[in-house]
Amino acid sequence: MVLNTVRDSLTDPQFIAEHRYQPADFSRNRILTFERIALSFLSGAVPSLRAGADALLRSLAVAGPLGASKQAMSVAYRKFPFEAFIRLQEQVVTTFEQQIPGKRWMGLRLVAVDGTKIRLPLDDELAEAFGKNGNQTATERPMALYVSHYDAQNGIPLGGELSPSFMGERFLAERLLEQRRANDLMLYDRGFPSFALFALHRHLDRRFCARLPLKFCPAVIAFLASGQTDATVLWEASRGPKKDCAALGIPDTPVKLRLLRVTLPDGKAEVLATDLFDQNAFPAHLFKSLYARRWAVEEAFKALKPALRVEQFRTRGVRAVYQEVYARFLTLTLASIARALAQPTVTTHTQDRLHVYQVNFRAALSKLRSAFYRLWDPGDTEPCLDLLMWIACDAEPLRPGRSAPRKSRYVQPLPFAGV
Repeated sequence: MVLNTVRDSLTDPQFIAEHRYQPADFSRNRILTFERIALSFLSGAVPSLRAGADALLRSLAVAGPLGASKQAMSVAYRKFPFEAFIRLQEQVVTTFEQQIPGKRWMGLRLVAVDGTKIRLPLDDELAEAFGKNGNQTATERPMALYVSHYDAQNGIPLGGELSPSFMGERFLAERLLEQRRANDLMLYDRGFPSFALFALHRHLDRRFCARLPLKFCPAVIAFLASGQTDATVLWEASRGPKKDCAALGIPDTPVKLRLLRVTLPDGKAEVLATDLFDQNAFPAHLFKSLYARRWAVEEAFKALKPALRVEQFRTRGVRAVYQEVYARFLTLTLASIARALAQPTVTTHTQDRLHVYQVNFRAALSKLRSAFYRLWDPGDTEPCLDLLMWIACDAEPLRPGRSAPRKSRYVQPLPFAGV
C-alpha cells in the first residue's frame, strides 16, 4: 500500500501540476519523466550523473542503447521540485499508520526530536544561503541544519525541516511542533528546552518530556539542592523569554513543570521536565526508560549520513541540497517501513530463542537500495514480498545492558616509531 501511494502520486497529473515550478516542466512525453527523476533521487547517492542515468534507465528498461545524456539528466534534476518529497513523506506516513496501528506508550505516541548538521560542497552560493561553520582545524565550510521528528517506538521518521545552520535547532523545533497531534509525547534533548518552547506546548496542548541542563534555571538548581526526586514547580519568564513568547504570539504566563531526578549508572544525576503531572498514571520510575527511547532518532541519523550518504550531492546549488536531503529522508522512511513489515516474520521465527531479535536496519536499508527499481512494476507484487523476506533473514539479538560509549573522532594521532 505504501509503494502504491508513492507510485500513484508520482504518476498523477494533478500531483505533478501542483509540484512543478513551470507549467512546461515534465509536460511532454519524454524518457526522463517526473516519476523516473523522483525514483532516481530516492534510489540514493550515485557516483556521477552518467552512472545515475544508466542505473535508472537500464533498471527500468525504458531507454535505447544510448540512454539519456548527462546534460539531459542535469536539466531534469534542476526542474524537479523538492516540495514533492515533503508531500510524499506526509502521504507515506499517513498511509502506513492507517494500515498498521503503531505501538503506544501509555496511550501516547513517542516522538523523538533531534537535529543534525549536514556538510555541503564548498561553494560560495551555498555558503551565502546556508551559512558556514568551523571545525577543530578552524576550517569553515557551508553547513545546513536538519531537525527531525521520529516515531521512537515504531521506528518511523515522521517529518522534518531543512534550514540554514544559523536558524538553530530550537527555532525549528518550535516551527515543527504544530504538525504534531495532541496524543504525541515529544522527547527533547537538553539543547532544545526553553521557556518559550514549553509555553508553546501549553498553548498548542502538546505533551513533552525533556532533559534539562543542571543549571538550566533557578528552579532546577533549587530542585537538585533539595534532594527531591519528583516535584512540581512554577517557572516565571524573565525579559528574554517574554520577548520570545511575544514573537511566537503566545502567553508568557508562568509555566508549570514537573521535575524528575534520574540517577545514571555512574551515580550522576539528570533532570527531566514534563507536563505529565498525574503521579498515579505516570509514576516517576517510568521516565528514565521513557527518555532513553529518544536515542532512536540518533540511530536514524547514523543511517542517514554514512549509509545513505546524504552529504553526497549530484549537482551543486541550493535547490539540489533541498532535493537530496528530503529525498534521502523519504528513502529512510521507506526502509523503516520495510523493516517494520519484516519484523513480524523475524519475531515468529525467533520466538523460541533466548533473546529477542530485531531486523538489522543497516542491512534493510542496503537491501532496499539494491532492489529499489524492481519494486516499481505496478502489476508485480512479488519483488516486494521477496524484499521483505530477504530483509527478515538479517536479524540480530537484543542483549539488555549492553552499551557502546561514544568515542570522539578527534583524537591525537599515535606517535611515530622511535619517538
